[in-house]
Amino acid sequence: MAGDERINGRFGNTDIPKLKGNLSNMRIQDAEFAALVEDLIKSLNKFKVGKKEQDELLGALGGMRKDIVNQ
Repeated sequence: MAGDERINGRFGNTDIPKLKGNLSNMRIQDAEFAALVEDLIKSLNKFKVGKKEQDELLGALGGMRKDIVNQ
């Protein structure tokens, strides 16, 4: 995420362990959430994470979308 100019202003200096708690308080917009998901998928693919595991993670993240976007 730190390398993605669309969102790195929000995440470049974020302490990753605190990221989960911060996401729900950052007023993330739809485009930023989509960029986050794209970056996550790139990382998962780079490290050859299996499709089943990717689907599980992305499903969990998708389930939290309403708690993250525009909050």
